[in-house]
Amino acid sequence: MINSFFHKILSIKKKLMLVTSVAVGFSLFLVLILFIYLNSGNEWSKLNARLSIQAAIIANNSMPAVVFDDPAAAEEILAALKADGSIIKAKIISNTHQDFAYYENSNADTDVQLIDKFIPLHKWLRMQMVIEQAIYFQTEKVGKVQVTASLLDLYRNNLQYVLIAFFVSLISMILTLLLSNILLKRILEPIIRLTRTTRKVTHLSNYSLRAEILSKDEVGELTRSFNEMLDEIQRKDLVLEKTVAERTVELIQLNKKLQHQAFHDPLTGLANRMLFNDRLDVVLKHAQRFGKTVALMYFDLDHFKAINDTLGHDTGDELLISVTTRMKAVIRENDTLCRIGGDEFTLMLSNIESTSDVERVAQKMLTAFSKPFFCNEHELSVSSSIGISLYPEHSESKEQLKQFADIAMYHSKHSGRNNYCFFMPQMHKENEQNMDNRVLLKRALKTAIETDELQIYYQPRVDMQRRIIALEALLRWKNAENKMISPEIFIPLAEESGLIKGLEEWAFSKICQHYAKWKYDGLAEFKISINISAYRLRQHDFNHFIDNTLEQLGLAPDFLIFEIAENEIMQNLVETEKVLNKLHSRGIKIAVDNFGTGYTSLNYLQQLPIDEFKIDSEFVHHLGSHYGETSVVQSIISLADSLNKTVVAMGVETEEQAAYLHDLKCHAMQGYLFAKPMAEEEVARMLADKVYLFSEHKT
Repeated sequence: MINSFFHKILSIKKKLMLVTSVAVGFSLFLVLILFIYLNSGNEWSKLNARLSIQAAIIANNSMPAVVFDDPAAAEEILAALKADGSIIKAKIISNTHQDFAYYENSNADTDVQLIDKFIPLHKWLRMQMVIEQAIYFQTEKVGKVQVTASLLDLYRNNLQYVLIAFFVSLISMILTLLLSNILLKRILEPIIRLTRTTRKVTHLSNYSLRAEILSKDEVGELTRSFNEMLDEIQRKDLVLEKTVAERTVELIQLNKKLQHQAFHDPLTGLANRMLFNDRLDVVLKHAQRFGKTVALMYFDLDHFKAINDTLGHDTGDELLISVTTRMKAVIRENDTLCRIGGDEFTLMLSNIESTSDVERVAQKMLTAFSKPFFCNEHELSVSSSIGISLYPEHSESKEQLKQFADIAMYHSKHSGRNNYCFFMPQMHKENEQNMDNRVLLKRALKTAIETDELQIYYQPRVDMQRRIIALEALLRWKNAENKMISPEIFIPLAEESGLIKGLEEWAFSKICQHYAKWKYDGLAEFKISINISAYRLRQHDFNHFIDNTLEQLGLAPDFLIFEIAENEIMQNLVETEKVLNKLHSRGIKIAVDNFGTGYTSLNYLQQLPIDEFKIDSEFVHHLGSHYGETSVVQSIISLADSLNKTVVAMGVETEEQAAYLHDLKCHAMQGYLFAKPMAEEEVARMLADKVYLFSEHKT
């Protein structure tokens, strides 16, 4: 209860005043009570002594009356006690214990009110004092005097003293309160001001406020410590504000970064598939509302997988970044370029006036890809296949537009790559058929080697005197239905499905077995030209596989010519140069296939260990009919002569073409004019019958 009372008094001043006043009043009251107690004992002793004296006097004076049996005289003697108002009664008692004389004060104080006040205490208080004094006659006790006195006067005085003590204590408490109020006001002023400052700091959250130091005592030290605490809080608050501000900025930046990452490709910074779909929805709705045309273009980098597999993903990533930079330089600000897959990009062209605008962008993209890319010290030549669908011409459905652009892109890729193609309705049916056929072909290709469906064919290569100087090995596939599958179909399929390594190893082993057999049979020696993909060429186990195969058959490698496509030989030139130099040092000749269709640097043609150029059949077919094609062939031959390289013209089918090549001083020819591709048995018969003349020198 006391604790509750003190908690309700909020002011420390009031608490101190109350405690001080109560302490002073209670102490004073205890002192007065002690004084009353001591005084009461003294009064008690005085009363006892007086009554004892009076009893002795009466005993001495009443002795004759007792001896002579004179009660009247004894009562007269007792009547003298009337002068003492505190004596209530007195009596003389004989030896027979009978009252001899008796006195009772009729005027004795019988203050009923006072008695009533002490009624609750009468059980514990003595209300009378009785004194007895023996009466002796010649040493013989003849009776005794008994005097009874009232203690009411004593208690009355004590009560007065108590009341006086109470009022004195009360007055003292009041005076103490007044005095302590004056003193505590001065003493507690620093604490009160400190409290007010604390409240201001709390309510205003202003840690720059400071409490005034008004004394040099403990309160002053407390105020100083409080100010120091505010200094530290203010310092930490500033640090906290700075930290919170920094963290807030970081969180905002992180949130923006996460939002950006959620909708953008982390490598190129382009919009990802999710943002692409959202923006495509917006673009199509806008086009529908205002009757505009939208073009959706799908891009796929040609042979990007080979670059990733041979040069590593770091180089592949650098290439994607470089490709993105070039593509962004072609498009407008309001066009949306996205990366939706590994090497797949999309471009949305809005507000198209005609298809010529789209064609112009597609052509610019192809031109941008025509220059080599420099990535991680590698010079890479990469082309792109582009598929295009139009809204609303081809479809008004977002999903169909994406599907049609994808179909057109694959049609572009299957049409020779490095070009663009608009979607046409028949492509959809062809795509469904091709997808079914591709699935079936992949399954069949996996078992083609085991079931001896793959075969090696050879086509002779002749010099300008039409003597056979080499054979080009060609891989053919006659399936279980006895139908020939074109290499242009199953070779890309093998590359996509990862079967190309197994096919090339099987083909190389077969070719070496055929050559070993011809050599064992004593047939003329000549070189064999083999197509090798750059992807397989740069694999670490390639040289080891070549060595093992040749060693098992006891063959030297100098009969081999490895043909590499022009576009592929320019990929990862540093690694390619190392591999080609190693092969060339062992006697294997290197040929550039389809020369003239790519973008080979003349500087690298001198740097790489290349022995011959194979002119693409497209240039040979138009010899004589197109001056431009003749100029290209002539330029290639002149270039080869200046670089001390051999030139082989592919696809020679007419005498006119052969004559032009002879006039241009081409070094060798290959085509249906001289011989079609033949199986191993036909080649063996041809060599055994000596039908063709053979060159004895090695080129």
